[in-house]
Amino acid sequence: MVIINIFNKSDINLEKIELSSDETHHIYNGRNLYEKTFTSVMSFHSPGIAAVKDEFGAYHIDLNGNSIYQQRFIKTFGFYGGIAAVVDESGWFHINTNGVIGGKCLRIQIT
Repeated sequence: MVIINIFNKSDINLEKIELSSDETHHIYNGRNLYEKTFTSVMSFHSPGIAAVKDEFGAYHIDLNGNSIYQQRFIKTFGFYGGIAAVVDESGWFHINTNGVIGGKCLRIQIT
């Protein structure tokens, strides 16, 4: 496995980071972005955060594949405007990049 050694994250174009064919890790310029593999990964969003899931739960990682907070959730979604939706046993919430949970998300069912 070839890993990109990232010294200057500002040089990474988030739009060019791809999901692997099995959606277990990210690829940049044809190389694995980090060493770890996950059960599933989603796309990176500014400021360089992606939702992932592994055997311990769902959470968010940085460009090095490291968790950005300690909590684990049932499901996580991408960051937009500095917040992301997450789901735990008690419902849907917004979380910021520090792992601080904000208010409950409104879920609207469209039929």
